[in-house]
Amino acid sequence: MAERGGARPNAGRKSKAKEEHVRKLGLDAIEKVYGSVEQYYEFIARQSKDSFPHLKLLQEYIFGKPKETIEQTHNINDFDIKNLFKFDNDKG
Repeated sequence: MAERGGARPNAGRKSKAKEEHVRKLGLDAIEKVYGSVEQYYEFIARQSKDSFPHLKLLQEYIFGKPKETIEQTHNINDFDIKNLFKFDNDKG
């Protein structure tokens, strides 16, 4: 039942043929609506002048999607939990 492998049915990666089929469907749809892939990119470029989502889409097509990283600036090794509960008992 699990054509693509993986721990659960259909959990693995699609076959190369399936990916190429989906890619061809997308290209055919673009050519049907815009006439050519070039005209599609030109349309997105024109839209990107006034629309940030179009600009972002165009940039990701051209340069690839940026890698999302989490910057870790805190060092847990120097943390002392006692400092969190320090009270001033020198009243009096």
